[in-house]
Amino acid sequence: MTIVGPRSFVAALVAACVTSAGLPPARSQAQGQPPPLAAAESALAHRALDRAVNLASSYTYRHPDDPRGWMVLGKARLARSSGSAEHRLQAIWAFRKVLAAEPANLEAWDLMGRAAMLLGGLDGERISRDAFERLIELVPEDPDAWANWLTLYRGRGERARMRRILERHESLPEARARTARLLIEEEHYDSANAVLDRLLRDDPFHPGFLALRAQSAFEAGDTATGDTTYARALRAADRDDRGVLWSQVIGIASPAEIRAWEAGVPLALREGFLTSFWARRNPDLFARWNRRVAEHFARLREARKRFPLLHPLSAYQRNDTTRALDARASREEDLFYMMCEAQEFPGAPMSSEDRRRMPFPESGFWTRSTGVQQDALGGAFPGELETIRLPPAIAPFAKGISDVDPTAAGAGYNLRTGLDDRGVAYLRFGAPAHRVVGANNVEIGACRMSGLERWDYPGIGAVRFFLPRAVGGRVADMIFRPQNEAQFGGTVAALTRDATSVPAALPFGMWLAEFANAEDSRRTDLAVFATRSVVAAQLVAGLGEPAPPEFDSVALVTLTAPPGSYVLEVNARSGDSLGRLQRFVRMRDFSEGRQLSSLVLAPAWSDTSVDRRSVFARAQRDLVFEPGSIIRAYAEVYGLPPAESGTLRYRVSYALYPTDDVRRDVDRDSLPGGRIISFDRERPARGRTTVEWVDLSPELVRPGRYLLRVTVSDADARVIGRGQVGFEMR
Repeated sequence: MTIVGPRSFVAALVAACVTSAGLPPARSQAQGQPPPLAAAESALAHRALDRAVNLASSYTYRHPDDPRGWMVLGKARLARSSGSAEHRLQAIWAFRKVLAAEPANLEAWDLMGRAAMLLGGLDGERISRDAFERLIELVPEDPDAWANWLTLYRGRGERARMRRILERHESLPEARARTARLLIEEEHYDSANAVLDRLLRDDPFHPGFLALRAQSAFEAGDTATGDTTYARALRAADRDDRGVLWSQVIGIASPAEIRAWEAGVPLALREGFLTSFWARRNPDLFARWNRRVAEHFARLREARKRFPLLHPLSAYQRNDTTRALDARASREEDLFYMMCEAQEFPGAPMSSEDRRRMPFPESGFWTRSTGVQQDALGGAFPGELETIRLPPAIAPFAKGISDVDPTAAGAGYNLRTGLDDRGVAYLRFGAPAHRVVGANNVEIGACRMSGLERWDYPGIGAVRFFLPRAVGGRVADMIFRPQNEAQFGGTVAALTRDATSVPAALPFGMWLAEFANAEDSRRTDLAVFATRSVVAAQLVAGLGEPAPPEFDSVALVTLTAPPGSYVLEVNARSGDSLGRLQRFVRMRDFSEGRQLSSLVLAPAWSDTSVDRRSVFARAQRDLVFEPGSIIRAYAEVYGLPPAESGTLRYRVSYALYPTDDVRRDVDRDSLPGGRIISFDRERPARGRTTVEWVDLSPELVRPGRYLLRVTVSDADARVIGRGQVGFEMR
């Protein structure tokens, strides 16, 4: 449930009771109560709801003009209203009795609005909107009333009415900022800019004003102003106690990012969190600015126009239990799919998966009839139409939105963004490469409906949206509704990932190597070797502003960071073509204990004075060696204790395994057919780092693909570390 709060009233009473009905606690004005009402409130606090209702009802019967009795009765009815529209209506009626006597009672307006949100439907929409508008009229800076009003449906008329309310409070900066937001939604960008520029003259570092001003600029196509203003907003994020900056981007947040934010990001860390959020989505590290930010707001403008959430008060959007019940397609939806999408017809053969699901023979399924008929989906159609001989059972697709990542499935993207599921997908991935509206099988009258869309995205596949109400279901908005594994995969992507539309078709590869930093033992060096010369790379952590990207023109970038988890962004460029790779990495901690670095391979050279710099300069970027090459393998051993003689002693083994699949074999403990060479080393003790290297002759490495594994043990045969790398000899 995403109605906001909390408020304090009659202490733990409604904190427990109203929350159990799906609402957080609302506000209260504590005051002395007559003994019967005090007893009713005590019963309510102890969750004796029937007794509380009876006591409050008895009091209002004897004292119909006392608004205090109606207030307690309304609270008791609301706390008892879980799953009961009758109690919600009676609660609303009780709060109206309070307001008839006390038109400025803020608590009554607030609770009536919340009760109406639980009621849902057109009546609930109208009542809750009137209540929150009246509350904002009385207390224009109230954050909860505003946040609840934003989750209701709002079209042009609703925005215009709210603007008239806010214009009566022009002396308040918060009211003017809300007016500017509504002007942005109406695409009156010049008017919104005028309001926001005046606000920023008085408070140039207000994060909310800056965020809205940046959004207005981005949506209007003024990218330069948007970039500079949004950067200022991020720098002021430590003042964003209302979470305006987060509310602008939650629609594209990953489940992990949502969990991190909801766990509580301190104000002091919000700039780093949001800066990292955008750095993980930077489509071009070579550019001076992150084009993904402007792209996001341009998508938001389009999605807001084309895919607004029409029924935000539906139980599917607000009630976790109802959402779980409606998470999978109904029998009627399955039948529609079988009849209109999966049934074989010219130009669209049925998939083998669909064939397995069909519990009836493909031939003889349709019969003909004339006149007005009730089809199997409950719709009446005149004329000669196909009717369905219902099969005894339908094998439904067993997965739905509840089987997606639980955070993503319950994150409330729709209420947070005001978009239906098509809008969420558009916000995350932009316009699909191919969009089909309606069913393929238009030969059947029951299939001719627009409540079905399939969007295709390269690399993701098909995403299917359906309107359950069209076949008698309860959900009246277009929602994700996969009907096979491929569509389920698309749904998972659309709820958990996002992507830029900036093309990155340049193919390239990379491999990584980790070493201890020579100057600071608390940091780790990550070498990124790429198969393209011009490369840029950046490490992005979850919290903390990332270091700027590193660039090089020799296909090698070395990044330095403290140990921990990061997202590694790597771009390559060749002319006007861009390539992009992303990988999760965990930087190792080499500061303590005995450890082994990664392996680096390079063509051997005559000098036997080997160090990291010389190996990095010659490292084979694609790990493919020419025939007859001598391969030099390099690693570093850390923390070996010196012997009594002052030297370091250890044993190293190199195992060379032929392989036809490096990705598969790196995770296998043992491999067949390997050649192993071992050495007992004795090196001079020179600090904490010991260089280990060997040359592999062509006699050892015939043409083919190999996995090279190295194991280092100390003088007592205890393993210090293992490393491996795959390569190819032509």
